[in-house]
Amino acid sequence: MADSMRQADITQVEPHTNASHTPKNRRRCYRSRWERQLGECDSPIESDFLSALCPVVIEFGYHVARSDDGTEEAIVVIPQANIDRHRVDFLIRFAFFGAELQIVVETDGHDWHERTKAQARRDRQRDRDLQAIGYEVFRFTGAEIRQSAKACAGEVLDAITTFQTQQVERHAPQPWGY
Repeated sequence: MADSMRQADITQVEPHTNASHTPKNRRRCYRSRWERQLGECDSPIESDFLSALCPVVIEFGYHVARSDDGTEEAIVVIPQANIDRHRVDFLIRFAFFGAELQIVVETDGHDWHERTKAQARRDRQRDRDLQAIGYEVFRFTGAEIRQSAKACAGEVLDAITTFQTQQVERHAPQPWGY
């Protein structure tokens, strides 16, 4: 359980039944208030990432939503989203000045990612597939998230603020003669 999560924000739920994502020794998963609001995560490291991302987003003046509510400050976060033929851990969307940034975040536990060369090759191909259709992909290891989920969330927020700055610069009026 992440240190940043308060006991009041956690409730115990039944283990996930998705056979492709459930380790042989089934662990009990916990749901944070963010999972209750946005959707259930499939693993503890996903839950830790989500529980770090949402407060960081709010701290920077944005708000978190499950779907686009039409406001410029909304960052849409969808756990376990289906994109093309891939199921991703998180789809994060941010619309600003008529353009949209689409981010995929994958949280890689050792049991399911890069344990073998075939798994690593499959993950890299997924990243390329998603990038080819316009998604920016972030892939964090379980160790990175356990060490500092907030730092991982900060990397995603940096991409969002960079996108927002680029949109402002693109739409800023140019001085005469340029």
